[in-house]
Amino acid sequence: MINKWLKVISRNQAPLHWSALLHIRQNGVKVGKIWWKSNHDLLIVYENTIGDLFMDINEPPQTNLPLFIENINDDLIDSINECLKTTEKGLLIEPGSRKDLIDIYNYLKINMSLMVVGYYWVDIICEKLEKSVGVEMWNSIKDKVIHPYKPTLIVKEHEAIIKSRTEDEKILEENAKTLAMSFGFIHSEYRGNEWDADDYIREIMRENKKTNTTSYGFEMDIKNFILTDFQLWLIEIAQKYSYIYDQGKASLVRANWALRKTLENLGYEEKDILNCNEEEFLNFISNGDMPPVKQLLEREEYYGIIISDKKYVECTGKKDVEILIKKEKLIEFETYEKITEIKGQSAFAGKVRGKVRILYSQNDAENFKDGEILVASMTTPELIVAMRKSSAFVTDEGGIISHAAIIARELKIPCIVGTKTATKILKDGDLVEVDADNGVIRILKK
Repeated sequence: MINKWLKVISRNQAPLHWSALLHIRQNGVKVGKIWWKSNHDLLIVYENTIGDLFMDINEPPQTNLPLFIENINDDLIDSINECLKTTEKGLLIEPGSRKDLIDIYNYLKINMSLMVVGYYWVDIICEKLEKSVGVEMWNSIKDKVIHPYKPTLIVKEHEAIIKSRTEDEKILEENAKTLAMSFGFIHSEYRGNEWDADDYIREIMRENKKTNTTSYGFEMDIKNFILTDFQLWLIEIAQKYSYIYDQGKASLVRANWALRKTLENLGYEEKDILNCNEEEFLNFISNGDMPPVKQLLEREEYYGIIISDKKYVECTGKKDVEILIKKEKLIEFETYEKITEIKGQSAFAGKVRGKVRILYSQNDAENFKDGEILVASMTTPELIVAMRKSSAFVTDEGGIISHAAIIARELKIPCIVGTKTATKILKDGDLVEVDADNGVIRILKK
């Protein structure tokens, strides 16, 4: 159990990314007349672990979105169109010169903010829609409602890989180069490596199971239900926000890729810059000053940020982080020895058995074997090579529009999200049954 704080996300981000994210959450996001903000958040990186972000369970995020989904209105449509334009523009960002760093970073923050609000806003709309149509109908249309209204970049990449299969080696090499130029950056995520032509040749040649991506829009499925114009409008909004969430993520990865490439081209050590916080990074851009190397290196091991009562405080070093943990009473008790079942939320139905493989990084994904059960705190684009091989996904974090859930529906792979403890209970090689029809993972053999 966690006293006061609820763990909501775990990502392989650098301090600069965490600093940007919590500044976004503190300052809020405003698109048109729609706004969102979170006044109480806590980030902990301890002993070189992946950063853990917590939200105060007594202080949920605030937004005025519910006021805009009481009836059909143009303000919400204008806001969504602005979001869509921003995510698409973000996918065109290229590496630049030193003077371009601030613009690139701003694109990273803008699209990170759209990813964040897209995630929360879809939940709000789905809750409204469920109340409107009733639980039975909601369970029948849910998967379609929360599916992006058109193919995201990850889906386009997957379809392009399938279409690139050929017996002609020369054409294969050209196809792989095109794929690397168009999609390679996706796999760099926050601190991973982009894919080159060799990576795509491997993917094209790999004996992959046939995958049919789901259709987009909801016209075919919706004919079986009687829905009001307002309910149809809510479905359209939900699908667009779901797209904004996933495409916003791709756009922020693009901006981060451009940022890292620019730093590399300018001869800087990427790790040093990414270990800065936002204030230090902006100071570096303006006058070239950097914090002491020792202080930056400490953040690989110990780093914390807390937003409380509208105050933003960062700390570095073991002593300061331990003081923060103690002050906020952030304690997790792990008593998992006798557990035989884990429960979560079904994101895509199905039932499979297989051996567990727990993933923490891009390197872990490279060694993933066909048919294994992918277990992770949460999935990100850098894990996609393993996701395509997996027979099921299980995550600690996330909801029905998390990355794992969206990819599961697109690839038709059983998926359970939000288990909270799967990576702590399960071990590599455990034989499990993933019953995504009922949201249960059964441990068959340790």
